[in-house]
Amino acid sequence: EVICSKYDSTFIGPDVQHELINDFDEEVHALIIYGSPDVNRTFSDTGETVLLGSPEDTFDEEA
Repeated sequence: EVICSKYDSTFIGPDVQHELINDFDEEVHALIIYGSPDVNRTFSDTGETVLLGSPEDTFDEEA
């Protein structure tokens, strides 16, 4: 677990299962930088892999 505060940054390498949790009442703005324009996302709960930004790249925000 990595706890970040305002203006912090962190590096998450490939194949590392992770999630962003906002424990505060304020809105979170995250800047995510990838090393390639062709990035896949794998949903850990289903194992489904999709192209980042594709129509299949959605998740249930209520989960």
